[in-house]
Amino acid sequence: MQENWTTSHTIAILTCPTTPMPMNIRKSFAVLEISADATEDEARQAYKDLVAVWHPDRFSHNPRLKKKAEEKLIEANLAFETVQAYFSAARKKQTPRGGQKGEDGISKTELAAELGTSAVLNLWSYLSGKINHILTDENSRKKPGEKHPPH
Repeated sequence: MQENWTTSHTIAILTCPTTPMPMNIRKSFAVLEISADATEDEARQAYKDLVAVWHPDRFSHNPRLKKKAEEKLIEANLAFETVQAYFSAARKKQTPRGGQKGEDGISKTELAAELGTSAVLNLWSYLSGKINHILTDENSRKKPGEKHPPH
C-alpha cells in the first residue's frame, strides 16, 4: 500500500453506526486493499470484489471457512462504511457553505439574500413615502383647531 497520507487522512477514527468498534481510516484502506489516494469509485469496486471473494454462501460446505468468510465480510463492511464516511466528510469540506460560487465570487445564497434585501428596502421606501404623503395630505386638509379630519 502506498504511504502518502495527508493530514486529512488522519481524521483517523470514525465510528460505524452499526457496530461499536471504531475503525481507523488507514486500516480501512488496508482492508479494502486500496492506496491512500484512491477514489470513491475505486473503494466501491474494491469492496464489491471483497464481497464476491469472501461471501459466506460460497463456503457453505465448510463451517470453518464459512465463519472466516463471515468475519472477513463484517470487517469489509466496516471498512467500506468508514471509507464512505471519510469521502462524504471530504466532499462536505470541499463544498463551500451556502452553495457554489459564481464567476464573480458570490454564492447563489449570498446573491439571493442581496436581492431579497434590496427588494424589501425598495418596498419599504415606496410604502413609507406613500404613507408619509397620505399623512401630509390629511394634515394639510385639517382646519386650524380641528383634531380629526372631516368625514
